[in-house]
Amino acid sequence: PSLLPHCKMGDQNQINDLKTKIQKARQDGSAAFDSVESSANRTETQIQTRKYLRGHFGKVYACDWAGAQTQLISASQDGKLIIWNARTANKILAIPLRSSWVM
Repeated sequence: PSLLPHCKMGDQNQINDLKTKIQKARQDGSAAFDSVESSANRTETQIQTRKYLRGHFGKVYACDWAGAQTQLISASQDGKLIIWNARTANKILAIPLRSSWVM
């Protein structure tokens, strides 16, 4: 039985050939697989601040994307909900909330 029923027989043979080559390379200790495995084990992340969104006077406790991924919405303990333009970091709209504890 084929693991990939939607593949044609020629495709299945090609897949099996590639699997065999990969297994052989792993057994031979190919340097290509060593570099892939070592890069997969890295836990470093390179996070950099691009823009600061200034406008809340309290701690921001919620932030999420809105619209077509070009806007951000943030809610803060100062009782404001702010909609931001993510590209320019400008405020689009500031909405005062009745309570600062909105989820």
